[in-house]
Amino acid sequence: MSLANAMTEEEFLEFDGRVHRLLGDDPVRYVVEPKLDGLAVTLAYENGRFVQGATRGDGLTGEDVTANLRTIKMVPLQLKGSPPARFEVRGESSSTSATSSA
Repeated sequence: MSLANAMTEEEFLEFDGRVHRLLGDDPVRYVVEPKLDGLAVTLAYENGRFVQGATRGDGLTGEDVTANLRTIKMVPLQLKGSPPARFEVRGESSSTSATSSA
């Protein structure tokens, strides 16, 4: 089960109640750590040229961060070789890990 967005003691106790309803009288131990959100971005390329960068935003609407991404030396402004006409790469990083998918 996911704790989801329990921000108050009351919300945590509701979660704990759901866990105990599922497990009965079995003892339960929790391990809790702060969630550190990273930055998720999408890089869009057209004909090998970087044309747009956007954040995930609120999950529905992202923010255009193209100008900011153009200043990062690790972001290629032009792809080498023969890339497809339209190519997008997505990645996410946090202070402890980084993942990406293409």
